[in-house]
Amino acid sequence: MPRYDYNLVAIGAGAGGLVTTLIGAMVKAKVTLIEKHRMGGDCLNTGCVPSKSLIASSKVVQLLKKHEAFGLRNVSYKVDFPQVMEHIQGIIAKIAPHDSVERFTELGVECHLGEGREQAVEADHLLVATGRKANTAGFGLEELGVALNPNGTIKVDRFLRSSIPNVFACGDVASPYQFTHMAGHQAWFAAVNALFSPLKKFAVDYSVVPWCTYTDPEVARVGLSEEEAQAQGVPHEVTRYGMDDLDRAITDRSNYGIVKVLTPPAKDRILGATICSSHAGDLLAEFVLAMKHGLGLKKI
Repeated sequence: MPRYDYNLVAIGAGAGGLVTTLIGAMVKAKVTLIEKHRMGGDCLNTGCVPSKSLIASSKVVQLLKKHEAFGLRNVSYKVDFPQVMEHIQGIIAKIAPHDSVERFTELGVECHLGEGREQAVEADHLLVATGRKANTAGFGLEELGVALNPNGTIKVDRFLRSSIPNVFACGDVASPYQFTHMAGHQAWFAAVNALFSPLKKFAVDYSVVPWCTYTDPEVARVGLSEEEAQAQGVPHEVTRYGMDDLDRAITDRSNYGIVKVLTPPAKDRILGATICSSHAGDLLAEFVLAMKHGLGLKKI
């Protein structure tokens, strides 16, 4: 039986690579993490964290513009964009230690950061988690014969295995959903399947995938939308609730938007929910929990 230096090698220190190597380290596997640029990947450095920090600043500005509606007078402010950027960098710096080489090294992950010199590492499993756009070139995947989809992502089965049985992929490079939380979700399946198959293996579950568009108002959804249910011929009923009738929304002067919930006819099971409102992403969590654990509208 061949012997390898590592049980698991992860390429890409975004959400997929970080979660996968963390799981590997927790079960005392010998794992290594390789990142060309910065730990934390797109989410920490250029995506989720900086964009939400910028949105937080813009929300404050919008509130200040409506100050008279809240009983305030003579409120003045000035947007200092360089200072806003300092605010964003400060948020990144506060979160960065959680994704740092130091933390993961302490947890038992061997980290290789930066381009550096070419180095050969032997392992019995390889995880590819290389970012929002499918960065599949330059890793030797072509030479190995790893099959790709027409859009350039790695073709994987329901266990996240590529066409090469010991090469797994998760995150934007393989996912039908380019979300940080989905990369982390897939990472659990990739790590467990890589380390424990054929003794144990689990098919990745895409049945309950929440997402949110950070407009104002926010639009958040999980499961089927009304349009998708109609297109797929899924029998359904729609329950609607206007946010203009919600006391809490009225007190915040954000009483606009709607909640739509799809259920099968005469059955108390949630097929999907869509919320368009202030804090829609936060409000969606209740429906995500309900769908994941089979709770109907009458139980939440």
